[in-house]
Amino acid sequence: MEWIKVKIYSDKNDLETLQSFLIDIGINGCTVEDSSDFLDFLQSKSSSWDYIDESLMNLKDIRSSVTAYLSDNSQGNMQLAHIKSVYKDIETEKVSDQDWANNWKKYFKPIEIGKRLVIKPSWEEYINTDNRSTVILDPGSSFGTGSHETTRLCLIQSEQLVRRGCKVLDAGCGSGILGISALVLGAEKCIFFDIDQSSIDTTVTNTDVNNVKDKSEAFCTNIFEDKDAYSSLISKGPYDIVFANIVPDVINAMLPFLSKTVEENGYLICSGIIEEREDEVRNNMVKYGFNNIKNQKLNGWVALIGSK
Repeated sequence: MEWIKVKIYSDKNDLETLQSFLIDIGINGCTVEDSSDFLDFLQSKSSSWDYIDESLMNLKDIRSSVTAYLSDNSQGNMQLAHIKSVYKDIETEKVSDQDWANNWKKYFKPIEIGKRLVIKPSWEEYINTDNRSTVILDPGSSFGTGSHETTRLCLIQSEQLVRRGCKVLDAGCGSGILGISALVLGAEKCIFFDIDQSSIDTTVTNTDVNNVKDKSEAFCTNIFEDKDAYSSLISKGPYDIVFANIVPDVINAMLPFLSKTVEENGYLICSGIIEEREDEVRNNMVKYGFNNIKNQKLNGWVALIGSK
């Protein structure tokens, strides 16, 4: 499959606004280059840093930018047109699945979550001295490695809330990281769904690698258009834990559905929310029957945890 690599140049003070814009149009994964980050490092580095590779010094001269990868299909081209209507200083190029995979491998290292969990790419070694539950993950072209704040916030909650025998729904599953982590931590069953077929393919592969495929079902569907899938996913519940790590607009639209899926005394975990939109999503959760809503924040991102 081909992808469109889009590099958007922006003033460093507008990088957060640019990332929020991308999330709002359905682009969840991106990388940020900002020369000020490297300059801060140079100014604050301690005497224990004896040597900095000369090639890294070029980072102080880079232009601030955000890079995203779009599917080279009608949806991706619509997103690209939307970006071009707002931002003019951009670069694009076509890349293949292999290019994408290699890019991920440069940056994806084992990530320890809390005291019980570690997310490990298949190509990395990890010495498990703490006897952590290990999730082996290949994100492929899908969002979700555990490195982004939105995913990490959900994984922290998963470590705290998952109990043996519970049933989980992973709504908008991406790589499947949240549901698979719950299964590895002891959940009995997880239902995954996503609108993107490549995400479902990646999720199924990852459930197989982690030996939880027999506890999983994965569906490619748009619940806003497919009434049968909407009803079927509800009938497979109710669920003790429901993950919705998406974006505020989609979470708000899905809340009538999500409210029907959560077991009494179960939990809905919503993430992918910037701090400025926390109250909006919280109020909608209350509207659809969730209470005792707690928040957890990390670097400007928020996860909301509500129960019924």
